[in-house]
Amino acid sequence: MKKKDLIEQLVSEIETGRIRTLGIYGHGASGKSTFAQELHQALDSTTVNLLETDPYITSERHLVVPKQAPDQKVTACLPVAHELASLQRDILALQAGMDILTIDESWKASEVLSGGKPILIVEGMSVGFLPKELFDKTICFYTDEETELKRR
Repeated sequence: MKKKDLIEQLVSEIETGRIRTLGIYGHGASGKSTFAQELHQALDSTTVNLLETDPYITSERHLVVPKQAPDQKVTACLPVAHELASLQRDILALQAGMDILTIDESWKASEVLSGGKPILIVEGMSVGFLPKELFDKTICFYTDEETELKRR
């Protein structure tokens, strides 16, 4: 399916109320963020929040040691690198109608996401490690190693 067609299909599902919380996740450099931004722009900005999950990836990964593989380098591909409890709390807060303050990052300033907006798009690798029940629909993006390397 072409990206334009997928965006049109999702906009239709969102506007008819079939999707209220959408999760977008997948491989690094697979196009998740670009797709989420384009979908967000195709929707009415007064009704939709876009929650990016990169700030929920711990910057102190060198301090984290996986119990099952103590010699393995901790990358964002491992669930232990993600602050999933905080992310889940923030998703549930938005779904319950509460505002949240996003995490301040060097590439993006903190902002308030309004719990009054009925639609939530959650984008990032962390989505793949959360309970699927949090979402009405999830989409997984894939890219092969060579493409990921070129994009990075």
